Amino acid sequence: MTDWCGNVVTGVQFIFVNTTPVSILECVPPPNVTVACNGTTDPAVIGAANVTGACPTGTVQTTFTDNRINGSCVGNFAIERLWVVTDGCGATANASQFITVEDTVPPTLVLPPNVTIACEDSRDPAATGNATATDNCDNAPVVTFSDSAANQTDGDGGVSCANGGDVIRTWTATGMLG
Repeated sequence: MTDWCGNVVTGVQFIFVNTTPVSILECVPPPNVTVACNGTTDPAVIGAANVTGACPTGTVQTTFTDNRINGSCVGNFAIERLWVVTDGCGATANASQFITVEDTVPPTLVLPPNVTIACEDSRDPAATGNATATDNCDNAPVVTFSDSAANQTDGDGGVSCANGGDVIRTWTATGMLG
């Protein structure tokens, strides 16, 4: 710029060019889901996070961490899955997915066959047969029984053989949920 007297002034402006594309990264989590206690929480099965707005250079990295939130019993709990995505420009975004894990299936009980024994024979399950159980969430369900007299009891509440003395044995299988 020159004034009336011929004086000149010069100024320099710096214009910086950002060569890194701007990204507006967004992490879109998969829907919240409920799975059985013996089901899978694998993202390949229940879904993985999607990414929008990633910069066009480089690759997008997607990771997750799980935080278990205990429920009312061992077989019922929740998982908060935190998804983190990072694009090739270094932008990051995150979102949460909630996975509810439930045990809704009771154990399966296999009863011994009905038997006929003599009055003096043992009524112990080792002699008359034991029930067994399996459970989809508990590797060792507890099997218990209680006996009641079908025909008559003696004065002490035991089974009497005087009038047949049949026994009704009720088996119960309990998984980890009780």
